[in-house]
Amino acid sequence: MKQTVKKLGLTLALFSFLALIPMSCGVICNDSCGCGPSAFRTQQMNIKSLDVLTISSTGQEINPSQAMAYDQVFKGIRVKEFDIIKLSEKSVPNQSTFGLALACSQPPLISEEKFQTIQVINRKEFALSNGTQVLKGEDITDLFGINSIYVGTLQPLNVFVDSGRNFILEEYFKLGLLEAPAEPISFFFDLKVKFDNGKEFIFTDQNLNIN
Repeated sequence: MKQTVKKLGLTLALFSFLALIPMSCGVICNDSCGCGPSAFRTQQMNIKSLDVLTISSTGQEINPSQAMAYDQVFKGIRVKEFDIIKLSEKSVPNQSTFGLALACSQPPLISEEKFQTIQVINRKEFALSNGTQVLKGEDITDLFGINSIYVGTLQPLNVFVDSGRNFILEEYFKLGLLEAPAEPISFFFDLKVKFDNGKEFIFTDQNLNIN
């Protein structure tokens, strides 16, 4: 009798656990998300503000005054504040059991707007390796490149944003020098980030210290 009650209890416990698993994803998932037709739809966001930090090549935030090699220190640009503005068709809530995701992971938020130009405006006079003096207020955008934090090499700014680029939530774009300077230098500059819808963000008094 005790064995029967024990087996019955185990059976009920098993069915209770299975009932918590999101069946909409099925037992076997075989599409890119792993959940077939019930996969999450892409969400978009409207960028309200951006954040600019000084970061290392690994994406770790560092002190802006810290001097590093030109290919080891960058300005990281990411989304700071946003509004969700569109959810295509329908979505399935992200379900989990006991803190473990048993269904699809929701895709990242992508900005509706694309950033099209970035300007770097010099704020302190300095000399290039060929002796050319760069004056305060001059555009030094050509000295800088940009790419995702997950990509090792930088691209010239005009090449990278040629067709516009969307921001992905929690992802950094890293901005840094394309070439090593002839000697240690501290860059002081303003950043202007412009989007295809006319939106613009300006960040003043930025600096990079290159040893």
